[in-house]
Amino acid sequence: MITLEQIPEQVRNRIEITDSCWLWRGTVAKNGYGVVKIGGRKGKLEYVHRLVARIQFGNLPKGLFVCHICDNPICCNPEHFFLGLPFENAVDAASKGRMKGPHLKGEMNPSAKLDTRDVIQIRELHDSGCGLSDIAMRFGVNKCTVWNIVRGKTWKHV
Repeated sequence: MITLEQIPEQVRNRIEITDSCWLWRGTVAKNGYGVVKIGGRKGKLEYVHRLVARIQFGNLPKGLFVCHICDNPICCNPEHFFLGLPFENAVDAASKGRMKGPHLKGEMNPSAKLDTRDVIQIRELHDSGCGLSDIAMRFGVNKCTVWNIVRGKTWKHV
């Protein structure tokens, strides 16, 4: 396991050590991960967790992701990292509710606003003549969402 002293000073100086995570206190990209420019003004922007992972694991094989056990994108504690293939990274993210995956259909998807009972009720309301806008307002979804449900484009399994 690497120590904090093995991390380059320009990175080390921006890390806050907590009870579990090493929190990056420098620049954060739009995706929530810490970034640092390596090599001066014309240097290369790099994700901090990947830089620390290279110190921990050596050169990272092409195509592998550095995944976080703690699910904290600004954490750069190497004890919280594991390497995973894109599929493993996606499954890990989906299992933590950060990403909808093709294998997470309907109410199993953490992003779902509706459940099976709602979908059945939406279809029954539409069949009884209720308008799409009224149904959408009642369930707090977009009219297009209702349209896709009643036409069977989404929630096909219900």
